[in-house]
Amino acid sequence: MLEVGAGSGVVTRELADRIGPADRLDVVEINPHYVRMLDTALRTEFALSAVADRIALHEVSVLDAPLEPRYDVVVSGLPFTNFEPEQVRALLDRHLELLVPGGHLTFFGYLGTQRARALVSGPTESRRHRAAMEVEREFVERYGLGRSTVWWNLPPAHVWHLRAPAAEDR
Repeated sequence: MLEVGAGSGVVTRELADRIGPADRLDVVEINPHYVRMLDTALRTEFALSAVADRIALHEVSVLDAPLEPRYDVVVSGLPFTNFEPEQVRALLDRHLELLVPGGHLTFFGYLGTQRARALVSGPTESRRHRAAMEVEREFVERYGLGRSTVWWNLPPAHVWHLRAPAAEDR
C-alpha cells in the first residue's frame, strides 16, 4: 500500500490496522512537521509501533519519490482542488502510474468547496478551483469505480475509487 499526503496520520493509523504480516505501507509526506509527528508516532504509539517494521516514511513529493509501480492500493489525502489544474493532472497520473494494473486508487474531496470558494475568493481563484475539479472529474470518468460519502466527516467528503488501467491501456 502507498499513502500519499499522510498529514497527521489519521488515515495512516487506519491503514496500519489492516497491515498483514506480508504487507508493506509506504507513506509519502512532504511537510517536515508531519513527517516528524509520524516518525514519533511510529516509535511511541502501540498500534503503529507494532507494525513499524512494515511502514516506510518518505519525506518527499510523490512526484519526486523514487518509488516503483508496484502498489495494489494507493490512498491519497492530497487536497487536489488546492493545486493548479496541471499539478492535479500530474499528481493523478503519478498515483495511477504507481499502481499495478487493476490496482485501486482512493482519494477524497470535501463537499461544498466550490460554493465556499465562490463566496470567499475572487473570480480567478474560483476559476482555478473549478478547473482543478474538472481534472478530477476527467480521471473519475475514465478510471472510476464509484464513490461513497462520509457524512460524519466535517465537512462531509466524497471518497472516490478508481482502478488503474491494464498494462496495454497505459
